[in-house]
Amino acid sequence: IEAYATGRGRQQLASIEAVSKKHGFKYGVQTLLSFGGLTSIDHPRLHETMISGPIGGILGAAYVGKLIGNDSLICSDMGGTSFDMGVITRGQTRIENEPLMDRFKLNVPTLHLDTIGAGAGMILKVDPLTKKISLGPESAGSDPGPIAFAKGGTEPTIADCDAILGRLNPDYFLGGKVKLQVDKARAAFKEKCADLLGVGVEEAAEGMIEMLEADANNALRRVISGQGIHPSEFTLLSYGGSGPLHLAGCARGIGFKDIITFQFAAAFSAFGCTTADYMRRHSVSTQMDLSPNADEEELMHHGAKVSEVWQALKQRALDEMAKDGHPADKVTCVPFLQMRYTGQLEDVEVTAPLAEITSGDDMRKVLAEFESVYATLNHRVSKYGQAGFSITELGLTATADKVKPVLIRRPLGSADASAAKQGEREAYIGGRWPKATLYEMDWLQPGHEVTGPAIIEHPATTLVVHPGDRVTVDEWTLLHYEFA
Repeated sequence: IEAYATGRGRQQLASIEAVSKKHGFKYGVQTLLSFGGLTSIDHPRLHETMISGPIGGILGAAYVGKLIGNDSLICSDMGGTSFDMGVITRGQTRIENEPLMDRFKLNVPTLHLDTIGAGAGMILKVDPLTKKISLGPESAGSDPGPIAFAKGGTEPTIADCDAILGRLNPDYFLGGKVKLQVDKARAAFKEKCADLLGVGVEEAAEGMIEMLEADANNALRRVISGQGIHPSEFTLLSYGGSGPLHLAGCARGIGFKDIITFQFAAAFSAFGCTTADYMRRHSVSTQMDLSPNADEEELMHHGAKVSEVWQALKQRALDEMAKDGHPADKVTCVPFLQMRYTGQLEDVEVTAPLAEITSGDDMRKVLAEFESVYATLNHRVSKYGQAGFSITELGLTATADKVKPVLIRRPLGSADASAAKQGEREAYIGGRWPKATLYEMDWLQPGHEVTGPAIIEHPATTLVVHPGDRVTVDEWTLLHYEFA
């Protein structure tokens, strides 16, 4: 990957830096690493940034979780092609050391994501013989894009369905920069989908949207079921350009503790990138097996080997950070281990409770920390200390603080959101055309409440509030969605 992709990547990033400096930006450009830290574009292993976009969303979610006081979060990012889901379980985010991408196993540590093909740009197809409906996996992309964009697209998409049903404002897409050609989208969708199914255009369009949302809803349920805790402990954070648009259908019936979306939903992953610290991660593979009742000699033997590796990795990390302008006294080094109960197939990453192991008791503290993290990520009854312990990797992260954005906390005001109203528009929801009240998302203030049917519009996203559902704005200006 380094040889294949990062040469051009470096050129592109360098050109961004050159242009930014030309316009007076005096700092270097940074990019996000797949395991959740920032680095300069001169990073010697630039392939470690290969899936950094969705990772920013997980970092942003952790930041928001601290504001709202919940450390169990589901991050859901819906754009044009995919629906990405990340999980933070009781403050723990899983690192995947060897993620699979397009059938290839990569040696690129990555914050764990689950992804399905589900986005507003997905191309819709109906087999004329079997009447089978296919959602994707192809996407119209941004060029030519959905038919409604009038840029040459000829295949109907989910976004076209949203436009046909009045859920997207044809005059306010991207703040009015793109005038949606709804009639053109409707004619093509009728010919290629609705007529083949033998149903009305609106019924077919809403059915396609409901299929997409059902896929996302089922994916969320699968992700939660693997965490060992009830959905009522999780807060769902919905973002991406299409996230708020399909939020109600994606989340309905699961039973989340809270559901939140954002005025900056389309740029939430970029926001998350700005909450990261500068970071380096170094690790080496190993194989250390400790018996379940290891004596002092065995514990000391393995502890000495662990400390020796950590010390060598620390020096490497400090040297790299120094090249990026971070002196050693500004860098915090935290060692970690990848561990499992002997015989298991999956590792758990454990942040070491101490920087050096000098006694058998120190090693017992490391084992106890592994069991605690294992019980948090899985369930306490699944602990299996009788099998012994295996350490498969030793590593260290080095971080330096970065200035971070600050969300402003304001007192709650009146629930009356009439100052943000923009009129009304008929929108097809639930098999009929109710008049939905329109709101400008940026005009909503802390304390405001909106009851559906309503459509809350922003140049970069749209939040559809189904009949009877409610949206409230909290003191951080976060939007909370509540079902009727």
